[in-house]
Amino acid sequence: MVQIDILLLPTGAVRTQVNPDPTSAHTNDWVNWVFRSLDPTVESVQIEFDHQGESYFFPRGGGPPFKSLKTDLTSGSATIWGRAPALGHPGAQSSKYSIRAYDNSNHEIGAYYLDPTVVTEQP
Repeated sequence: MVQIDILLLPTGAVRTQVNPDPTSAHTNDWVNWVFRSLDPTVESVQIEFDHQGESYFFPRGGGPPFKSLKTDLTSGSATIWGRAPALGHPGAQSSKYSIRAYDNSNHEIGAYYLDPTVVTEQP
């Protein structure tokens, strides 16, 4: 299992911190994005992959992966679970994704936008 920690800070030049970035996961590894917000105006968070085929969010029962997932924070924290996709060949593939934060009116809080990288590795 791979854990990506995301800290949302109320002030500062860099208000979204991701550790580690880039992150690496082997094919079929569980990946969890753990959010902690120190800003009480953040009500929900979202992860969105740039390309549909690079998503880590697979629906139960099959079908195409979801490009994004969004969840509400509870007491300033949330976890989004995903799974590294199979590449179908040995090697590695980098995938860009976006982190977004929203207020209680579902408006994006632009100060928290960030586009880190996760790398899928298939031995």
